[in-house]
Amino acid sequence: MATVNRWFYILIVLALLSVTCRANTNVRNWKLQTGESFSAELMSYEESTGVVHLRIDESVDREFQSKSFSLPDQAWLKEWKHIADEMEALRKKLGGTVSFHQSTGPLGTGFYVYRPSKTKPDQKLPLFILFEPGGNARRFLMRFIEAAESTRCSIVCCDTFRNTKDNPDIEAEMLERFRLLLPLIEKTVTHDPQQVFLGGASGGAWRAYHYVTQVSRPWAGIFANGGWLGGWKYYNLPYPPKLRVAMVNGDRDIGANHWVDTDSDLLTKCGDTVTVMSFEGAHQIPPASVQIKAFNWLLGRPEVNPDGWKKWQSYLVGFLSLVACAVVWACTLRFRAKYSKQR
Repeated sequence: MATVNRWFYILIVLALLSVTCRANTNVRNWKLQTGESFSAELMSYEESTGVVHLRIDESVDREFQSKSFSLPDQAWLKEWKHIADEMEALRKKLGGTVSFHQSTGPLGTGFYVYRPSKTKPDQKLPLFILFEPGGNARRFLMRFIEAAESTRCSIVCCDTFRNTKDNPDIEAEMLERFRLLLPLIEKTVTHDPQQVFLGGASGGAWRAYHYVTQVSRPWAGIFANGGWLGGWKYYNLPYPPKLRVAMVNGDRDIGANHWVDTDSDLLTKCGDTVTVMSFEGAHQIPPASVQIKAFNWLLGRPEVNPDGWKKWQSYLVGFLSLVACAVVWACTLRFRAKYSKQR
C-alpha cells in the first residue's frame, strides 16, 4: 500500500510540473504541414506578415510562417488574434490606460501598467503585481483589466519573468532582477503602499509565493491562480504572517488542487488568512467575475451577492409598479368625479 501511495504522489508531482509549464492557452501542441509536431508557447503572431513567434521548451525561440502549420493550427492563430482584438476593444470600452515602462542596466526589464478609468494621477489605488508563466506580460495584463476596473486597482505585469524549471542560476538572476525592478514600479505607479499584492497564474503564482519571502516589504497578500508553494523543498521558507491569500483554481485543475490542503494548512500556521475559490475549468485563468470576487476578498471588501441584489431589485420593481397603479387609479377616480359634477 505504501508503494502505491508513493507512486501516486510521484505521478501527481509530475502532472503538476507538467501543467505548471502550460499555464495558459498560449502553450499547445503544434503540427507543421510536413508532419512534424512539437509543444511550444505562442509569443506573438503578426497577421499582416504571417510571422509566428514560438518559444520551444521555455528557452528556444523560433519563427514560422502561418501557412506552414496544419489547418487547425492556422485556425487557432486567427482565433488567438481575434481574442487579442477583443481584449483591446474591451480596454477602449472600459476607458482605462495601458502604459509601458522599462528599467535600465544589465538587468533592464519592461513592465506594463493598467490604470482604471476616471482616476486622478495622485490617487493611491491598491496595486497587484502579477507574473505570467511565459513572460508574455501585455497579453496577461489584458486578461485582468475588467477586474481591475471593477475593483479600482492598478495592475502591473512584467516581461522576462517566466518558468525556468526551477533552474537555480536563472531563478537567482530573476530574483535579483525583481529586487531592482520593484522600487521603479512603486515609484512609477501611484499606489497605496499598504495594499501591494503579488500574484500570478501557475508558475507565476509559484513565483509570487517565493518572492513574498525573499523580497522585503509589507506585502498585503497573494493572488494564486493554479499555483502551489513548490512542494516540501519550499515549506521552510519564512512566509510572512498576516497575508491574505486567495487560491483560485479550476475545478478540473488536478495538479494545483492536489496541493491546496497542504499549502493552505502551512500558510495558516504561519499566521496567514487563506480562502479557496473554484471555477468551472482546468489549468487556466479564471473568468472576470471570479477575478473580481478574489480581488475584493483580498482587499477585505464585503462580497456583493448579485443574486441577492436581483431579488431586492424585483421587490423594488414590484413595489414601484403597485405605487404607479395606485396613482393611476386615484387619478382616474378623481377625473370621473370631476366629470360627473360637470354633467
